[in-house]
Amino acid sequence: MSLAGRIILGTAAVTAFAMVAAAALVHWVVRAYLSPFADHFATMRRMMGWGPDLETIYALVDHALAISLGIAVFLGVLLGLLVARELVRSVAVLDEGLARFSRGLLGQPIRLVGPPELTRVAGSANRMAEELGGAQRAERELVAGIAHDLAHPLTAMRGTLEAVRDGLTSPSDPRTMTRLLTDVGTMETTLADLRDVAAAEVGALRLELHDVDVAVVTGGIAASFADLAARKGIRLELETGAPKPIAARTDERRLARIVANLVVNALQATAPGGRVGVGLSARDGVAVLRVEDAAGPNAGAAIRAALDGQGAGLGLRVVRVLGRAIGAQLDVRDGQAGATVELRLPR
Repeated sequence: MSLAGRIILGTAAVTAFAMVAAAALVHWVVRAYLSPFADHFATMRRMMGWGPDLETIYALVDHALAISLGIAVFLGVLLGLLVARELVRSVAVLDEGLARFSRGLLGQPIRLVGPPELTRVAGSANRMAEELGGAQRAERELVAGIAHDLAHPLTAMRGTLEAVRDGLTSPSDPRTMTRLLTDVGTMETTLADLRDVAAAEVGALRLELHDVDVAVVTGGIAASFADLAARKGIRLELETGAPKPIAARTDERRLARIVANLVVNALQATAPGGRVGVGLSARDGVAVLRVEDAAGPNAGAAIRAALDGQGAGLGLRVVRVLGRAIGAQLDVRDGQAGATVELRLPR
């Protein structure tokens, strides 16, 4: 039996049961109240020729109760029909919405109609669909980032191999092997970043924590990008701000990856003739790393979007995920010349 049929049948049955019980009670009360006067009514009829007839009264009461029972059952069925219609309509809206979600149409929320219990279910389903939609968008952006980061080394490798095939360069030339190994290393780094991001987002990233001189790590990363900055015509400046070591208990390899990604992002965003600054200081028991670019006043918004996984490439998404994993705090500040990304590490 359908939901509507069960509601109508249930309402009619409950109404009929209640009315039968009420009729039996009224029947008993009327008889109990009038039966002591049966002899008086009989005497009136003998002496005066007329008077109340208890059997007739009982019959009229029973007839009125039967009519009332029929009317009550009819009204109960009508009320059940109205309730069932509204409830079935609400369930149908919920069912249609869930069917849309099952087809992948997560951007079409379920209308909140019907009783509070069903609207709460619909609201929970809408929140679930919103979270699933966010996860799908993040997955698409991650795939796009992987494709973006792998495209450059693959293209470079193809160019090198085609040059060897066409005789433009010799496979025995050490520079050929160096270029290929560099491109392979870039792809390995991208895959390692992808593994770290996947592990960190499920809480399975294994960290190797020990006391690290952040100044040494930062200086090494800055030195490794000096040639790239020079080729792009960008001034890469390192400001440590303190002659003594600045130590923090962290994962050195993941910290180096964060710093490298921030510097690469700044170099990519800064035009030739600009400046990229890498600064390091210690204050209030925290090691503070700053990377400044010269990408213009809108650079901060672009960095925030990329940190949330909305930009091309994995670089800044890796910064956000690994930074959170090692307990660092990230802050992006806007400026006229560009943006400053500040990374704060507990010492």
